Amino acid sequence: HGWVEKHWKYRSMAKTVADANKWTHAATFGIGLQGKASDGAVEYYLDFNNGNGYKAPVRKDGMGFAARGVFNAEGGIVASAMFSSNTPGTYDDGGTVMGSDEADTYFEGLLGYSGDGFSVNGQYGMFTNGGSDVKESGISVFGRAELTEGTFGVARFDMVDPDTDTDDDGYNWILVGVDHELHEGLFVQPSFRIKSFQMDGMDSQSEFVLTVFGNI
Repeated sequence: HGWVEKHWKYRSMAKTVADANKWTHAATFGIGLQGKASDGAVEYYLDFNNGNGYKAPVRKDGMGFAARGVFNAEGGIVASAMFSSNTPGTYDDGGTVMGSDEADTYFEGLLGYSGDGFSVNGQYGMFTNGGSDVKESGISVFGRAELTEGTFGVARFDMVDPDTDTDDDGYNWILVGVDHELHEGLFVQPSFRIKSFQMDGMDSQSEFVLTVFGNI
């Protein structure tokens, strides 16, 4: 999902929908291959990893791979598809075997547009838990627009279903914020977020967050 984060641009404000729901790992240990073709119109990424985040315990038989293809069309349009399969593996926790030897899979598609001072992207993800066979899905639409020099308006809408076989268990999440470069490499990012639930009787949650971010 590092590729998606480059398009979202604002991990300092919030993780991507895939990272926030742990459908993919923020970082893994392994080897990767990437390249371009057709004068950069086509990009490809392939990696083989330990099947876990790099902070996870060392696990027997943990393994994973991910592949992404990207097409950069003329006029600022980009399309991407990605598939990953990760087997967490097992480990001993005081005599108890923990983990799983069943592969978790994740599919993701993204379509976006980037123009002069403006960008918008739509992302869809489907995660399948190999151990329980529970399927989770989500849609994320995000973008930004330049308001003045050094200041961008940022907006994002996520719609997440944590179990596609269960009714009314999903939620919607909205972020509206501003990204202002206060000084070279120093950013102030106030944002307002609201989370609403499909389940009856659950109140929505809202919060205001002020992020100060230094890009050194």
